[in-house]
Amino acid sequence: MGFSETGAWNRMGLKEQCQSELVAESSFSSITRCSKCQVYNLHIGPVSFRLEAEIFENFCGMIVEFFLRNDFQVSQREPVIHKH
Repeated sequence: MGFSETGAWNRMGLKEQCQSELVAESSFSSITRCSKCQVYNLHIGPVSFRLEAEIFENFCGMIVEFFLRNDFQVSQREPVIHKH
């Protein structure tokens, strides 16, 4: 059994489509999960990241650690403008 970009291989060697379910959503981002292949899709604006469960868990841990260490509060920050 292996993974592909569009689904998981079943025991008979046939590719099955991912059945994504919405697990979190905000005004500009969302997270979906395929329970068959244990892959998370992180959607931020027009960009999407397809992450295996272990990588997604590590990413979430990093974000939580940042918030706990920095007492991050959106309402008290001024907008940051970057030149591209």
